[in-house]
Amino acid sequence: MMDMKQTENPTPKKKKLTKMLALATVISCTGSLQLGYMHWTVLNPDLLYLAFSNITHERIDIKSEESLKLLLTFSIMIYPAGGLIGSLLLGPMVDNCGRKGTLLLNNGLAVVAAGLLSLSNIADLHDFSVFVRFIVGICSGMFSLMVPLYVVEIAPANLRGGLTTTSILFLLFGVIIAQVFSGRNIFGTKERLPLMTGFTGIIALLTIPFLIFSPESPRFLLIQKSNEEKARRVLKKLRGQDNVEDEIEELRQENHLEMAEKEMTVFSLLSSRNLRWHLISVIVLMGGHQFSGVSGAYFYSEKIYRSILTKASNIRYMNLGVTCTLIVVTVITISAVDSVGRRFLLLLGFMICSICCILLTLILELQGNNPWLGYFSTFFAITFFIGHMIGPAPITYLVTLELFLQSSRASAFVVGGFVNWLTRFLSLVIFLLLEPFTGPYSLLIFWFLCTTTFICIFMMIPETRDKTFLETHQFILLKAAKKKEKKEDQEAV
Repeated sequence: MMDMKQTENPTPKKKKLTKMLALATVISCTGSLQLGYMHWTVLNPDLLYLAFSNITHERIDIKSEESLKLLLTFSIMIYPAGGLIGSLLLGPMVDNCGRKGTLLLNNGLAVVAAGLLSLSNIADLHDFSVFVRFIVGICSGMFSLMVPLYVVEIAPANLRGGLTTTSILFLLFGVIIAQVFSGRNIFGTKERLPLMTGFTGIIALLTIPFLIFSPESPRFLLIQKSNEEKARRVLKKLRGQDNVEDEIEELRQENHLEMAEKEMTVFSLLSSRNLRWHLISVIVLMGGHQFSGVSGAYFYSEKIYRSILTKASNIRYMNLGVTCTLIVVTVITISAVDSVGRRFLLLLGFMICSICCILLTLILELQGNNPWLGYFSTFFAITFFIGHMIGPAPITYLVTLELFLQSSRASAFVVGGFVNWLTRFLSLVIFLLLEPFTGPYSLLIFWFLCTTTFICIFMMIPETRDKTFLETHQFILLKAAKKKEKKEDQEAV
């Protein structure tokens, strides 16, 4: 009787962080490190000007400052466009090549992309470098989704939040490495720029041998490949113990429940009525992540730093200081996400971003006549970044992954990634088009979107801490059923 009860309702035990689990997490998170490094390197205006410094002497069609600015803007915009394509490629790749196999392939593509970008900088192949930035965007789009997807599937429920959020910590490590390397005394010169752009290729190349010996996702092996014995062996290695039957039973139940969702594609997911509420939640989270106003805050941050610093060269040190602060905040988030929960951190983060959007708009408008207000705008810009790093940046990816079962998770993450990169692209376009006419008031658009996301999260998103994927899935289905029943009762009355 007792055995039957435990089989029907398996209670997940608290698992420890083993060496194999930690090693697999770190190896996969090198993809996030590459993402942070590439993001800074490709989008940094100073490095862009270095890469295109000789173009006015070599090209007849690029003679004016306006035409150069247009080319640089296009070079920036092509990166999120590549990320958009990368997110769309993820779904079929992870289901056919596996989670580990996709990471291996993307690291191989990253080696090629880094080599081509360095080559284009050596030979001053400007048009070719724009194309390569598109390839770098594809790599970035896949890394941004693939790393958390892999980690969330190898982690136990009680450690899932902290381990998955670790990918954001590695992303910041990549950013700070790029910021250090971009100094003129290291790689921040025209002659050394190829070394800087090629650095991620070295990381990717060194990562590949370690990935070969890393474990595949046990959830992928059992549910999607029907290889229970191999999944059991992998779980024993990851958990550092022989008794993993509680997790195997959970996977069996999930496999049985989602028989109707087998071979779930993006198109079938979009048309599924049972998963509609899940999908709306994903769109709200991923869209809100980019529409929180982070693009505007980063746009104004350099202007704000210039207003309080006497030397332009000190801006680099300011950026390093801010990134170090965000690393500390991310470490705190990692330690808190499995104790205080996802929902609280999401609401707190979006609330901070929303308030800072209003205060930044007000102070930036008054700062023209009162230069001393630059210290306040600096404070609120950094506070905005902290708020974004508490909730919107790390937790949106985590909750998106936790809302779905195995066979639909990759397709759902493709949709979420597409929304994320599309809104990243749109927020950049909207801000760059509006800012010359509206100035800091353009931030108020993002304030509205950020506040709307806060309200939607409060009303829609459940707490997923310490829950199995099966429990979260059933909770949302039950909530949607109750809402439908309530609506039908109201219509009947």
